[in-house]
Amino acid sequence: MRVFVFCPTRPEWPHLYGRTIHSIFRLEWDEPLECTFLRGKAPFDNAFDRVAWKYQRGREIFLRGDHDALLTIEADMTVPSHALKRLIKADADVAYGLYCLREGSHRWNAFTKVGNEHGKSVSEDPALAREAWGQVISVEGVGLGCTLIRCHVLEEVEFRPGDGTYNDWRFSLDCQERGFVQKADLGVVCGHVTAEPSPRILWPNPEAERLYSIELLGGEWVEIEKREDN
Repeated sequence: MRVFVFCPTRPEWPHLYGRTIHSIFRLEWDEPLECTFLRGKAPFDNAFDRVAWKYQRGREIFLRGDHDALLTIEADMTVPSHALKRLIKADADVAYGLYCLREGSHRWNAFTKVGNEHGKSVSEDPALAREAWGQVISVEGVGLGCTLIRCHVLEEVEFRPGDGTYNDWRFSLDCQERGFVQKADLGVVCGHVTAEPSPRILWPNPEAERLYSIELLGGEWVEIEKREDN
């Protein structure tokens, strides 16, 4: 299977976190992997439009090639080396790795319900979350931090912002409307880097009272070559 790895970066970040780039290049796969890091400032003032624009560019690049699946890994993620192999085995149109959301109570991104305005994470039911740990479960989204999307999905579904939501939420809804199978592998445990209040990684953890743990960082960065989008 031919896989295209896409990592959109933020214009305000001159570097990538070392943990992110190392995890991308340590992905286990038996075939060559093509990987693109997309930089550049989107021509929009609205954050929802800016993020969607990045993913629209990634989708365009992907569809110009001959790949079978797109693996999105965002610039603030650290993913396990087995992520790609496990997400392929999930046997879904869209397969999500597991990580904590930065905002609020740091819910897991494995959402069993995704509606136009609200959603429900599996971590909102701690007993269910602990029971499902390490397993592949059916979900309705959400997130593109570590997500494998089959080519036939991207041929039908565009990345677009919703009404007051980011494109990953709208993408989940569009996939539901088209009947695409979405699953989350709770064994693909990813770290979500945040700089506030200090550099740290949020990790899903079924043994923790609030279902997440915090790893403090020293702010490691790896420089990448600057390249303007055309």
